[in-house]
Amino acid sequence: MNSAYFGATRSDVFGNIAVQSPASFSSFAPQVLNLYATQPLQEKLDLYITVGTIGDGNGGAQFASVLSQHGYDYTFAERNEGHSWGQWRGLIDSMLIELVGPTPVFDADLNEDGVVNAADQALWRAGAGKAAGAIHFDGDADGDRDVDGADFLLWQRQLGATADAATLAVPEPASGTIIGCCCCAAGVAKKLAKRRAMRAR
Repeated sequence: MNSAYFGATRSDVFGNIAVQSPASFSSFAPQVLNLYATQPLQEKLDLYITVGTIGDGNGGAQFASVLSQHGYDYTFAERNEGHSWGQWRGLIDSMLIELVGPTPVFDADLNEDGVVNAADQALWRAGAGKAAGAIHFDGDADGDRDVDGADFLLWQRQLGATADAATLAVPEPASGTIIGCCCCAAGVAKKLAKRRAMRAR
């Protein structure tokens, strides 16, 4: 629940929050849930919660319920795993893509490999009928959090579409990062120029 706490208290810094297997048994958990339930909606906050179906407690469901009641933008991903690396590792890719990108060029490219093909249809078939909390990898092509005929129709329309990997939209680095890189480059260039000048003497 640490990341959830950071999101609740410093959403100006931590806008994209991943919460894997939130621990409902922790004495800290009620305090965190209370923050989301009582403070004004943090509109810029985007949360991704993962839980396992095998002995992973009900902390994730409780957290998702609070977020839903108070209008937060969140994804709730449940997998047939336990409180283990099998669950966490298996959802890291989709979690990072959901929170920070890249965004697929084609909505029906469900496995996000740059091609809309039978592999994407297989994902749609596996997730068909999921009524809530669906993510792209579940078969939710149109982004409405369920997997239904509308998603299949989108897959049919885009079947065969391909995209060069270079056209995938990758998030731009923060301006602070860019400025930092420029400063480092300028510093290196200055040192090199100084060394050349000393050698020329």
